[in-house]
Amino acid sequence: MITGTVNFGRLAPLLRQAPAIARPAMQSFMRDSARALISSSGAVPGLVQVTPPSQGKANTAAKKTGEAAVMRDIYQVYTTPGKVYELLRALDAGAAAAFWIHVKKKRWEVAQSILDRFPSLPSYARKLEAFDDGREHRARRGRNGRVRGNKPSMIIAEPKWVRRYIREKQQLVGMLAASIPSAYNGRFGALKGVPAWISRHGGSWARGYVTERQDTNGTLITIGLDAGSELNAETQRRFNYVLGYRVKAMQRQIPFIARSLEAKIAAQIGRV
Repeated sequence: MITGTVNFGRLAPLLRQAPAIARPAMQSFMRDSARALISSSGAVPGLVQVTPPSQGKANTAAKKTGEAAVMRDIYQVYTTPGKVYELLRALDAGAAAAFWIHVKKKRWEVAQSILDRFPSLPSYARKLEAFDDGREHRARRGRNGRVRGNKPSMIIAEPKWVRRYIREKQQLVGMLAASIPSAYNGRFGALKGVPAWISRHGGSWARGYVTERQDTNGTLITIGLDAGSELNAETQRRFNYVLGYRVKAMQRQIPFIARSLEAKIAAQIGRV
């Protein structure tokens, strides 16, 4: 549960003096703030805007950053015959040229026999293999989703399968950020600042909820999200970061709301 305390200053006595006038305005204020906490198109970012790959702005640049990170991580796991050709050329240019000819013609056994002659090649570059549908990539991902280590595990004989796998994984960029609006589920109206590359993941895998409770003390809005044990701590850190900025924004708004309520109360008294 994410909680924050706001000093309402002179709003408190106004709420006690004229609850029929003040409470609806305060409820609207809290709901608007909850929406902005989740996602905002203004200067103060929401949770969507600080969830990777976004770093304050959920825009096209953030999407491209995420897609580039996906490609980089996958190519840390799977190398291609072209990379192996470069390694082989440093050892024997003639063998490298022959290796490349056989690769281009998909003569895998002959190409492999050339590699077998060079045990000094790095271990990952000694055997041409079929693509494993991403098993090695999944095995090397850490708790934060990034690949561990900086050396490839396998040479994939036909790189087209790696490229297709990259495109599939790039389509998942924005899924973590989509968990938050998915949990919100339009509770207090439409969100602002959620781009299509995030909203496309409407049925996100993370479980969450938004609740509202009214009592004599006011309005309590609770936002909860379970992103899985490996991501919850980092998600909580971002929640706390954004909540701090949102509370400050709410405090800046309070004097204006107080003046508006005072004017409404004065007008109401004047009609009595």
